[in-house]
Amino acid sequence: MQGLTWSPSLEKILDMDEGESEFNQKFSLNAFYASSFGTYKEITSEQTASSGQNFPVTLGLGFSSTNEQKEHFIVGSAYWAQASKGIVTGGNSTSTTSNFSIPGEIGFNLYYQYYLKENLLGIYSGYDFEKLNTFNTSEMFSGSSVENIDNKIHYGTLGVSQGFSLFDLKMNLKASISKTLASSTSGTKAFSGYKYILFYTVKPEGRFSFNVFYKHHELKGPTQLSIDRIGFSIGILVF
Repeated sequence: MQGLTWSPSLEKILDMDEGESEFNQKFSLNAFYASSFGTYKEITSEQTASSGQNFPVTLGLGFSSTNEQKEHFIVGSAYWAQASKGIVTGGNSTSTTSNFSIPGEIGFNLYYQYYLKENLLGIYSGYDFEKLNTFNTSEMFSGSSVENIDNKIHYGTLGVSQGFSLFDLKMNLKASISKTLASSTSGTKAFSGYKYILFYTVKPEGRFSFNVFYKHHELKGPTQLSIDRIGFSIGILVF
């Protein structure tokens, strides 16, 4: 999703007591809702276009699985995002469109994480996929009508996670960098580049967690594309 890259909290597994079943001690499943808003800036050799794409509803599932020592984790998630109407503003009045329909987006990720429980520190790496929407910006400057461009991007990801606590609140801060491994597009040229994510989680006692995130893309293709996205999400432990 353009809105989010989610990885589930490890707290449920890490805090599980010995009386729980072996399955519950090694596996957890979370569901989440997210909402986000983003700004896009595309630059060609001659002009600049900006657009807004907001995702008021994102729904997904995340899981985590570990070994007996709770040091090695496999974590992953999948999501679907529904976009609201978009706005595109170009370098002249003929390339401005409002209330433009944007298709929904999907994505998933799968990571290996090594966790140092005594330091509450995790290091993770793995694979990300996202299907994101852009516009035919280069053609739009030449007078063509605005069209959606479907982009499928595969990334390799490296990140770090640091946990800490305050009173009864458990918190976690994650930062990651992703580099394009492969990409395809319905447009003239595929985008490639980097994605950066900051993800902050607060988990009080109970089944819920609360999160805010910032996500930035720097991609090159038919244009030079920069995306900034801010959002929040709520997660609930399923089991």
